[in-house]
Amino acid sequence: MAKIILTGFKPFLGDLINPSEMICQNIFLPDVVTQVLSVDFNQAFLDLKSTIEKENPKYVIMLGLAGSRDEISLEKVALNWNESKHPDEAGNFVSPGKINPSNNELALMTKFPINELHDYLDKKEYPVKMSFSAGTYVCNNLYYKVLTGFPNLKSIFIHVPYFTEVSEKMQIQVIKDVLDFC
Repeated sequence: MAKIILTGFKPFLGDLINPSEMICQNIFLPDVVTQVLSVDFNQAFLDLKSTIEKENPKYVIMLGLAGSRDEISLEKVALNWNESKHPDEAGNFVSPGKINPSNNELALMTKFPINELHDYLDKKEYPVKMSFSAGTYVCNNLYYKVLTGFPNLKSIFIHVPYFTEVSEKMQIQVIKDVLDFC
C-alpha cells in the first residue's frame, strides 16, 4: 500500500461529535497517517499542508460531515468559492467569493480515480453516491486548496453522514475499503 493521509474534522456548529473524526480515530493501518483538523478556513489547510510535506503521500483522503445527507458522498469537484452564514470554529466569517481570485476556473476536478472507486464501493453494496458539490464551507475550501496546492497528488474529499443514517461500523468499513482501493 502506498502512503496515504486520511483526515477528518473536529466537531463544529454545536455538534458533540463529528463522524469524520471518529472514523479517523478508528483506522489503524500501516502506511496510513491520520489527522484530525480544526474546522477553520485557514488553519485546516496549513495543518494538512505541513503533514503532506512531511509525509510525502501518494494519496490524500479527506473526510468531512455532511449532516443533511443519508449516504457517503464521493466529491468529484472542488469549487473555487467560499460562502457561509456560519463562522468557522475560530470565529472567522468568509465573504462570498472566490477562494483564489486570480484563478478564473470556478471548479477543479480531482485526479483521483473516483469513478472506479465508486464502482468498487457500489459492487460491495455500500450506500455511496457521486457528488458534484462539496459545499461552500471549510470542507470545500480545504479540498480546493489541496487540489491547487498539490496538483500531482491523488486527492479526494468524501462527505459522510451522521451515524444515525449510516452506522459507524459501516462507515469505518467503507473508508477501510477506500484505503484498500488506493
